[in-house]
Amino acid sequence: RDAGRDAITAARTLRSAANGVRDAQIALGRARIAAAEAAEGAADRVEDALRQQVLAERDLTSAQRDAKRAQEDLLEARERAQEQLEDLALRVRGGAQAERQAVLDLARAQMEALRISRDPFATSVDREQADINLQQAKIDLEQVRSQNARLADEQQEASLRGVDGSDLVTAAQDRLRDANERVVRSQEAVTEAAEGVQAALTAQARSARDSAFA
Repeated sequence: RDAGRDAITAARTLRSAANGVRDAQIALGRARIAAAEAAEGAADRVEDALRQQVLAERDLTSAQRDAKRAQEDLLEARERAQEQLEDLALRVRGGAQAERQAVLDLARAQMEALRISRDPFATSVDREQADINLQQAKIDLEQVRSQNARLADEQQEASLRGVDGSDLVTAAQDRLRDANERVVRSQEAVTEAAEGVQAALTAQARSARDSAFA
């Protein structure tokens, strides 16, 4: 009877040991699968991080190129603005000459009209033409003076604003500021991407160690 009980107990012990081995093997298999999946995921994250780094560096290169172009555009805008100021000064001088000429033309038209009015042999056509020339000379002088007044106002405003205050330069400065801000953001993105790559590589190494012990 005691021998029978011992046999049963031994059988149960063996069965329990077998179950324990089977459970351990199942757990080990699951751990290895989990480690492999973790390693694969870590590799994917490294790949994604490297891709983001490449994109960030590419965007930085583009931003730096745009900033350089914007700086060149600003220099060109300053040159063009200076040329516009010089052209405006020439137009003002030309306007002054045109006004002097218009005053002289009016004086001549007035003298001619006076001469015609005193000429007993002048026809009505002569008198009409002299009056037309006189009125046209007056109109021309008014037009020149009006244009010169606008030029004077334009020159005064342009002088107050100066080269850097011109529309061309301020627009170029805005573009340069935007380009420089993009460069800063791109540099920050490159730094973040590099940190992401390092973090992904660290996680991959940790996963590889875990897989080795699995």
